[in-house]
Amino acid sequence: RLRPVPPVGRRLGGAAARCEPPAWPSKNDVLSEVSLRQVHEKVERSTSTSASSPGAGAATSISAAGSRHTVVSRTRNVQHEDSGSDLAALCAEAATEAIGDLGTYWVNSVRPFALKGSPYLRPPVAGSITRLAMERREDGGGVTGHEGEGGAATTLRTRARLLAEHDRSVCEFEFRCGVAGAAADGQDTVVFEGTAWCIATKLGPKLEPAVVPPVPLGEEEREESTLRYKALKQRPKIAVVKEACAEASGDATARLLSLTLSDTPSLGDEQLASALSRSGTGRQKFTIPVQDVCGDAGPVVAEALRMARGLATAAARTSDGSVAVDVQVASFEVELLPMVPHASVKLFGRVSGGEGDEGLVVLVTGWLGDKPMLRLRARMLAR
Repeated sequence: RLRPVPPVGRRLGGAAARCEPPAWPSKNDVLSEVSLRQVHEKVERSTSTSASSPGAGAATSISAAGSRHTVVSRTRNVQHEDSGSDLAALCAEAATEAIGDLGTYWVNSVRPFALKGSPYLRPPVAGSITRLAMERREDGGGVTGHEGEGGAATTLRTRARLLAEHDRSVCEFEFRCGVAGAAADGQDTVVFEGTAWCIATKLGPKLEPAVVPPVPLGEEEREESTLRYKALKQRPKIAVVKEACAEASGDATARLLSLTLSDTPSLGDEQLASALSRSGTGRQKFTIPVQDVCGDAGPVVAEALRMARGLATAAARTSDGSVAVDVQVASFEVELLPMVPHASVKLFGRVSGGEGDEGLVVLVTGWLGDKPMLRLRARMLAR
């Protein structure tokens, strides 16, 4: 005679109610995106304490994202004759390089421990900047007078930090560019600062978009980032300048993206890979095929800013043309499409208007065939 089987909780003396699911699913389990996000964020919270232990080097950037890099800092030496006239262009070029490096690292950072069925279990992808806005904070007077060993030189320091991820498609960054040790107290003098937005693109000539990993944030931080993203989407697109109405023209070429973080997985990466039994020969490497990486648009943005400054300088001359005033970039924003390395872009620019305290507004568009790859709007002030 068959006897009824009691419920599992009663049969086990209530043990079933106290039983918790395993911390790590099997590597063969098929997880949804929501499940992956939960596991991903839980691991980062558990590793953040150990990752921030004392004794870590100053060059290592640790934040709420566990031990994965969310900050990058770069320095470059600038010659005296370049630092004054092209300071905005140099800072823009340095910022795009640093953010491209950090963005490429982040969009690949979950590959070592991605589970079966995860959208991050994929070939490497590249980080590509789609929008960058920069504003002047200092006049840079201390830059041009800084003398380095062996001749006139300036050490330009750029620091970029990952802020948030939006709609699984865009990463948000903030950055600062300044002169290393130029302040009276020996601290850096921040000359420019701004924000940037980066997407993930699949490798290859088409540069198709891909999903980006989540960035663990607190509730307040998430609300603030959502408001910033909403404001970004409501901004109108920058007008284009076509050859027929251009007041100046030029050329610029994208270069290979310089990667310093993508081949150096952190301690947290190793721990996560080990926990998911993805270590050893089965572990996915961070290595990116350099020849297929999205091009660095920094040189294109820098050349567009130089063109904008030249147009503003010509427009700001006195009526008799005998005296030229010093024109500086007060702020600018640029919209970008992903570029392949060594893409040759044709630049066209014109003065759009504005005068007085608001300064001149200059527009520059970079064309690749019939496609506007770059749209720049810069505000110039005369001294």
